[in-house]
Amino acid sequence: MNLGEIRAEVQVVAPEPSFSDSTFNTLINEAYQEVCYRVILPSLKGYDSFSTTAGVAYGTLTGLTGGFSGILRRVVRADDDEIVSIYATLEELVDLYPEFDTAGDVEAVVLEGSTLWYQYVPATAQSLRVYYTANPTSLSGDGDSPSHLPDYLHRKLLVSGAARLVWEQIETDIEQPKVQTMFHMQNFEDGIMKLREHLA
Repeated sequence: MNLGEIRAEVQVVAPEPSFSDSTFNTLINEAYQEVCYRVILPSLKGYDSFSTTAGVAYGTLTGLTGGFSGILRRVVRADDDEIVSIYATLEELVDLYPEFDTAGDVEAVVLEGSTLWYQYVPATAQSLRVYYTANPTSLSGDGDSPSHLPDYLHRKLLVSGAARLVWEQIETDIEQPKVQTMFHMQNFEDGIMKLREHLA
């Protein structure tokens, strides 16, 4: 399915006359982004180089090729192919490296938002290879297709995914249960499960 076909189906199952085509497109892309964030898609794995700044313990990953989804997979020192340890929080990194200004090769990192904190701090710029998950390209033209998803799951993931977002707004003031929201939520979650099965 392409964006025009997906939007037409969303408008049938979740009619909201006050929404423009652009609004529906935004919700479809929001569902697409959520799918690609929740499921590790091989086609969105990428790597790029990142250079540290001399004497500085952090840098940003916003310029990575393909856009950075916020999911960091692996970091490797480019000069000797040593794998760098990835920690969960900045506090954990500080606990392990309390001085936080010791010079040396990078051996540990933590990602918070798009900021990559590292220890040790190289005295001269050091190149790291960063392996990550990229963002999918947004669907903008009616002929655009979500190429990272199998065709047979487009309805569950994108039609129901976007319809759920529309119904959440329509049923905002309705007492529980929110029947349409829950119906499309269930379809969407079923699509997530089937996508994981497909990839396995």
